[in-house]
Amino acid sequence: MGINPDSGQYRLSGEVAGVEVNELRKTLGVRPTPYSVGGAVRGVLHVTGPLDQPIFSGIVSAMQVILSWLVIEV
Repeated sequence: MGINPDSGQYRLSGEVAGVEVNELRKTLGVRPTPYSVGGAVRGVLHVTGPLDQPIFSGIVSAMQVILSWLVIEV
């Protein structure tokens, strides 16, 4: 696990206790959704691959989902 500057590779894992979905989207550089969403998610995140093109993978579960007219507590 870690960042290897010699080989130029990421090998990281982390547990995310809870984060607001739009803040996570911005942090990861993901395009906005075509409809308004909000809420919070938790999960496990893995970062692998080259330092200049990291690959994000993992498992995410919803803690709360907000669609502009609906709130679902999970």
